[in-house]
Amino acid sequence: MNKEKLHSLIEKEQPNICQMFIYQEGIEVYSDEWNNYKKSDCTHIMSATKSIIALLIGIAID
Repeated sequence: MNKEKLHSLIEKEQPNICQMFIYQEGIEVYSDEWNNYKKSDCTHIMSATKSIIALLIGIAID
């Protein structure tokens, strides 16, 4: 999926997503913002962190 398709999909089907950053080996390889957010804006991620941490712990144990 290219950047334009991803941006369009999130804009139409995932209105709660406002920012996305992807890092590989400590280097930012992708970033995008939606709904008038800027890269420098802070967001409140609520419980999403718990799921991501649980997933990463599972990967590390595996």
